[in-house]
Amino acid sequence: MTDTSKREAAKEPPPGDAAEKPGDWSKLILDSSPLAFMVLDQNKQMIDCSDGAMKLFEISDKEEFLKNPFMFSEPIQPGGMFAGELAREFVDKTIETGECLAEWTYRSKSYTLIPCEVTIKKIYIGDAFIILMYIRDLRAEIEAHAEVREVTERNEIMINVTPICFVFFDDELNVVNCNPAALSLFEVATPEDFADSFFSLSPEYQKDGKLSADSYKENMQRAFNYGRLTFEWEHLTASGKKLPVEVTFVRVEYKGGYRLAGYFVDLREQKAVLAEMRRAERKLREAKELAEDSTRIKSEFLANMSHEIRTPMNGIIGITNLALEKETSDAQRDYLSKIDQSAKSLLRIINDILDFSKIEANRLELEKTEFRIDTVINEVGGITAFSVMQKGIGFNIDISENIDFNVIGDSLRLQQVLLNMTSNAVKFTHKGSIKVSVDVTERKENTAELLFSVKDTGIGMSAKQTAEIFKAFGQADSSTTRKYGGTGLGLTICKSLVEMMDGKIWLESTPGAGTTFFFTARFETVEARELTSDNDTGGAGADVPEEFKGARILLAEDNEINSIIALELLRAAGFVVDPAVNGAIAVDMFQKNDYELILMDIQMPETDGFTATRIIRSLKEYRQIPIVAMTANAMQGDKEKSLEAGMNDHITKPLVPKELIETVCRWIGEQRGS
Repeated sequence: MTDTSKREAAKEPPPGDAAEKPGDWSKLILDSSPLAFMVLDQNKQMIDCSDGAMKLFEISDKEEFLKNPFMFSEPIQPGGMFAGELAREFVDKTIETGECLAEWTYRSKSYTLIPCEVTIKKIYIGDAFIILMYIRDLRAEIEAHAEVREVTERNEIMINVTPICFVFFDDELNVVNCNPAALSLFEVATPEDFADSFFSLSPEYQKDGKLSADSYKENMQRAFNYGRLTFEWEHLTASGKKLPVEVTFVRVEYKGGYRLAGYFVDLREQKAVLAEMRRAERKLREAKELAEDSTRIKSEFLANMSHEIRTPMNGIIGITNLALEKETSDAQRDYLSKIDQSAKSLLRIINDILDFSKIEANRLELEKTEFRIDTVINEVGGITAFSVMQKGIGFNIDISENIDFNVIGDSLRLQQVLLNMTSNAVKFTHKGSIKVSVDVTERKENTAELLFSVKDTGIGMSAKQTAEIFKAFGQADSSTTRKYGGTGLGLTICKSLVEMMDGKIWLESTPGAGTTFFFTARFETVEARELTSDNDTGGAGADVPEEFKGARILLAEDNEINSIIALELLRAAGFVVDPAVNGAIAVDMFQKNDYELILMDIQMPETDGFTATRIIRSLKEYRQIPIVAMTANAMQGDKEKSLEAGMNDHITKPLVPKELIETVCRWIGEQRGS
């Protein structure tokens, strides 16, 4: 979950194309996906669809479809509801719960009915969300299930009601009688004709190559000796048609002696059924494999999305950090610090959005890390400062002296709530000031309840307006959206986050005089101490031992910006670094030079990082060189893949300077120690 404050805080990215690339890549991946996707914005309007959806509906004009998204929906949907009414119900449920699974019937341009399963998900991107509809065509699956069902029903009828053919033999194994079912099966007119022709109603040879006359007599004698025998046999009907049967001979007592009774089961239909079942099973297996392929494609889509978003984010954060290392004016440093803070906040939210397991489970969990309340509030003030300065209003922070402790909780989500409230306050305040306050309302041994407030001197709201403000899409009135923008979801999200922090949220407002938002949150408490902020922009932040300076490192990285960032960070720390633009060059350079460590990107042209690592590990004299993956692949299982390929460690982009330097020093130390 997220809110509109992040959009306000990160609204003005640094100049250049980097800020536009994540969205561009997302659209490219969506457009090229073979899956059928449709995308709705926060106002429930269709804004895009994939090529897979256009192919499913047999259309070429996307714009016409987006203007009338119901043009290919059946007016009356399964269950008897009208399509428009049912669609609104599903979308509203998705907005409320995060996910919805629905059955839907479409009709293609050629009027072909398309029964579908539609997975509808509410997905947050930064501070906003979209409604993603994944459409799975059920026609093949329904057809396969229908065929299996038909075969099963037919098989039950055959087993339950088909009469079994009976033939009776004398002590010399000649036919003496049969029932009407036998006459019908073998297409013989009378029992006498059947007795005369029985042994001739077989081909000369059976499938095993044996003579039918000899083999039949042998089987009958064995049944007579052992009491019972069942076997398959290839008979012929009187008209010469093949007649596969299952024969069971049973020895029975008859008039003081023994006779054979033969039961014949026609296998023609059964064999046809089995063949049909095999075909149906094959189709069902193919449908299952298609579904698995769809899941795999979706996973690859998310993995590629993660990689393509993190790569430009590494450029934004890395270049900003490098700029902060240079001599700049105070104003420039302040701007760069705010870019860095906002980019890192955005990155942490992107990490949650792109966590495939959390998206699939529709689960948002609060982190539990130690942080300082004053650090969070001061960072909120720093991010908001530029907007406050532009409007010429005051901004004050009041942190109670009673907060003499650190807390355990999710600092990002707390900052998210505060940023939403402060951003709203700035938006609706044209003169006067904004004040952010926090105090302790309850203190126990290891926990504390804190009361936060954001007070402004803005336009205020009426009682009627405040009653709607925490509802989804709630705004003071329609003119608010037109004048100030916004989705009306931010405070709804804040309410959910506050409740997850075991708190509550409310407001007090007077039209024309301003508004004060309040919320409480409960945290575990620990002894106060100084902490290193995740948003620290003070360079690498890691000391390099003198004996490690001058160590030679091979950097395999194909992205020019990422290479520049890593080179500057490592060289500034005192290392000697040689760059290679792909895995093949890296292997060649490694064999010609003496390196103490390799930093290896994964996705590179010609030879990727995994392949290059395996080649190096195959060289007996180089098996011990430390190889560290340095990649934008941050999905679940990516680190394990790096280790399986023979790498020693895995660090993700955007690079954290301190983490990079500490990882390099640790592995160089281990290499020299060994």
